[in-house]
Amino acid sequence: MSSVASKIPAIALHGATVHVDGRALLDGIDFALLPGEQVAVIGPSGAGKTTLLRLCAAVLWPSTGSVQVLGRDT
Repeated sequence: MSSVASKIPAIALHGATVHVDGRALLDGIDFALLPGEQVAVIGPSGAGKTTLLRLCAAVLWPSTGSVQVLGRDT
């Protein structure tokens, strides 16, 4: 893998906000995960963990902002 390709995040969220029924579930999330990195998503019930994972999996789209997987918009 070239050094340029290794700098492209596997997943990147830029100002991602998710609104459902007028309520913000996530608000302005900026996040990047490089290939090979491992992270844990922890927090209390209702904190937005599942919503974040759904954005990363392209099952849910942001109301505003963007989500990229391997350099491409979802």
